[in-house]
Amino acid sequence: MAGELGLDAQVLVDVGRLREALGAFDTGAARAARSWQRRLSDVGGQSATPGEVAFLDLKSTFDALVRSEDRLLSPKELIPHRRQALAALDALDELVDAAARVARYQQAALDDLIRTGSLFIPLRDLASTSLPFSSRRVLHLGSSSRWTRTSIAMYFSELTDTLAKSAAHLSIAADVARGLSGTTHHRRPIGDKYARMMPPPLATRRLFVAESTGFPDQGPEPISPGR
Repeated sequence: MAGELGLDAQVLVDVGRLREALGAFDTGAARAARSWQRRLSDVGGQSATPGEVAFLDLKSTFDALVRSEDRLLSPKELIPHRRQALAALDALDELVDAAARVARYQQAALDDLIRTGSLFIPLRDLASTSLPFSSRRVLHLGSSSRWTRTSIAMYFSELTDTLAKSAAHLSIAADVARGLSGTTHHRRPIGDKYARMMPPPLATRRLFVAESTGFPDQGPEPISPGR
């Protein structure tokens, strides 16, 4: 659609780079989700935490924009004019930048959770090493599952590495999206301290994304990567 909308060839190149970076992030996000389940005992299912509610609201609104009944809209239906194309690039800039921020917050939150010994691992993983664990608390989550908390960072290396790579891919995507929308040299507002230079396309929608989890016992309160 770039040619028909009067967008130059560089836009096509940059959109290709953006898709590649987001595709790599998507692969990493699926890997991180599996790792969270193996390291956090994700047995609570969907929750009503603010982050998850915001994500479901955003997903519902997005689906309403890009779908008609059970099919995705074609590019020509979704972006019929140059004005819509430029608005879509602005929306991409906002969304990808928000996602990159969340990824960095997740990394910081994970580091803190590990340091404070707030995460769980299967007891068999701890027992398979030569490190002592007899003095560590064991949490029973059912007749066939045994979990324990630990602050030993080596048991979370898969998760920390995956989140680091995912954050790096999102950072690349955010840089490309800023170039496409023309906001490369603009200062991003943090909180309420700075005013935006122009109204964002999705100003009225919440952009915080997080996955949540919970435990059905009297152990720690439910933990989400967005905390």
